[in-house]
Amino acid sequence: MYHYEDQAATKLACGDIFALCHEQEGFPDRAYIEHLNEVSLFADGVLTQIRKLGYAGADGDTDQTASFVNALCQEAGVKLSRQTVKNWLVKGKADSSANGRNNIYQLCFALKMDARQTAEFFLKCYLERPFNFKQLNEAIYFYCLNTGKDFAKAQELIAEVENSPEIENPFAEDLTEQIGRDILTIRDDRALVRYLQENQGGFALQNKTATEAIRKLIEACKKDATQACQTYLFHEEHGEITTIDDLLSVIYGYSARATRQTVQKDETGKEVTVSQNVYGESIAVSSFPDLIRRNFPQRQQFENIDKGKASYDVIRKALIMLQFYHFFADAKNKKADISNLFDEFT
Repeated sequence: MYHYEDQAATKLACGDIFALCHEQEGFPDRAYIEHLNEVSLFADGVLTQIRKLGYAGADGDTDQTASFVNALCQEAGVKLSRQTVKNWLVKGKADSSANGRNNIYQLCFALKMDARQTAEFFLKCYLERPFNFKQLNEAIYFYCLNTGKDFAKAQELIAEVENSPEIENPFAEDLTEQIGRDILTIRDDRALVRYLQENQGGFALQNKTATEAIRKLIEACKKDATQACQTYLFHEEHGEITTIDDLLSVIYGYSARATRQTVQKDETGKEVTVSQNVYGESIAVSSFPDLIRRNFPQRQQFENIDKGKASYDVIRKALIMLQFYHFFADAKNKKADISNLFDEFT
């Protein structure tokens, strides 16, 4: 969970946040993953925090929990409805869209979390990476959560920066990690606004380093997959893995394409191209747990990455998946004992 958006493995800028990823000894086994309940993780995280704030209701009483959280939201000026909170507790957390992430930040403000607690909640309960510092609102949320400022102040600062002219700066910072580290040292609102005005030009370079890293990893993984197929799957000569489709089929064990196009004849006998959804059919043969499969990037998402149209959540998952495969496929091709390499990978 901690190889993130850019090639430098974007760090969370809080000095001890990375320790959150290492608190559990060892790695979760298949049984743990198969029984992992994302809804209960989220609900348990909310319950743990509100108990610190005086909640004395029964575990599992979602009505009472939602009412308590709703009161905290109103107190904090956060516009999350009671029904929205209850839906998260019962049916599942917010999605990973920009709006979904924004809602979770609001929840963290309402639950009186600081920056480290928010990062922990994102990682362990929301199952998403916290603080994309190249998103203006998330950069400001980090500053406010780190300095004890409330949600109203965050909204005020966001509006101020959005409505002020960008200061031209040929040396604008474009490294996500460094932006976070810079903001970590800022303790004054005026200094923050000035910093953001001067560096917004660097914010526009979203995912540039990550996209370049993914392209390089894809080529490296193609070589790994070619060697693996020739060594472990076939005794005879086998062609090179040259396309993203073939590569993903090797890594996943099933086609990553969501659709397949075939030529059929219509009622008049004319040939027409028909698009069929085959993802469910192809994924059914996979031996991976469902939670893992659902988080693998699909074929179309790799096209979006290449065109600069992918969300950073997709980019993050692609980086993790490709780096993992490259690391262990290369090790196996070199006949290393991969059982002893997990700590080295992380």
